[in-house]
This record gives sequence, C-alpha cells and structure tokens, in this order.
Amino acid sequence: HELDPYVPDEFINELLPPTSGPGRRRRFSPAQLYRIHLLTLLTPVHSFNLLIQMLPEQRDWRRFARLPNRFSIPDVWMLHQFRDCMGVGGLRLINEQ
Repeated sequence: HELDPYVPDEFINELLPPTSGPGRRRRFSPAQLYRIHLLTLLTPVHSFNLLIQMLPEQRDWRRFARLPNRFSIPDVWMLHQFRDCMGVGGLRLINEQ
C-alpha cells in the first residue's frame, strides 16, 4: 500500500464533518468513501457496481479503504452521494493536499 500514507484522511474528514442533530449517523467516514473511489482508479474494476460486488473478497482493497470487515461495505448509492456532496471543488482540494 504505497499510496496509503499520501491519502489525507483527516483533511478529507474535516471537509465533510458529521452533521449535528437528530438523524442517521454515518456508517463510513468521508475518508473511507474517498479511498473506495480511488480503488475504482487503481484496480481493474472501473465501476462502482462491480467494485462493491468484489470488495467482500478482496482483503487488500478493504484494508486500503480501511473497511473493518467483509460484511461492512458501503453501497453504490453511498458512493454517489459522497461524490455529489464533495463536488468537483472538494475532490480538487483533496488532490491538491
């Protein structure tokens, strides 16, 4: 995992802080969701659907995304929602970091 130290997890989590008040708690941090997005670029799997299907069996991929186990995997909707929340500007900020 040569790329692991270069992903600014704390910075990413600060860009999308948890919302306060009543409602659902996030199951995955923004940094975890960003790392999963990176997997679509770094692996032969180039679609969210196929990546989510394969993640349970790919221990190294889950380790890179900091997913605790094979049963706790975000769904495709969560990944799209994350990308929409971050927007192009947010993703550029992460890349600059």
